[in-house]
Amino acid sequence: MIGVELRTLTDGVSEKANPPVSHVMDDACRAVQLVRLNAAKWNLDPQRIAVGGGSQGALLALYVGCSVDRSDEKSGDPVARISSKVTCVAAYRSQPSIDPKRMQEWVPGVQWGAPALG
Repeated sequence: MIGVELRTLTDGVSEKANPPVSHVMDDACRAVQLVRLNAAKWNLDPQRIAVGGGSQGALLALYVGCSVDRSDEKSGDPVARISSKVTCVAAYRSQPSIDPKRMQEWVPGVQWGAPALG
């Protein structure tokens, strides 16, 4: 098991990412690429990488699992050339949506969406 620390929503807001939550999502995909790049050194099977998390971590795990492969074979960055695809996602206590309008319909008074999506 490998744990990673990602930038936060606050980082995304302060760094003027658009939308602010994109920093967190991008970091989650890149973490998979970094693990796969170092798999042999860490005695891991690069073809059997799964992600998981609860609450905010569940959102990231689901995002990584549903995202297109981020590998860019032409990149000068060795991490960016590696696949970000995973074989399995485990998520628990996830947000029902990150759409702020939908969240207001489902959970009146919720405050999460606006800061995350700008």
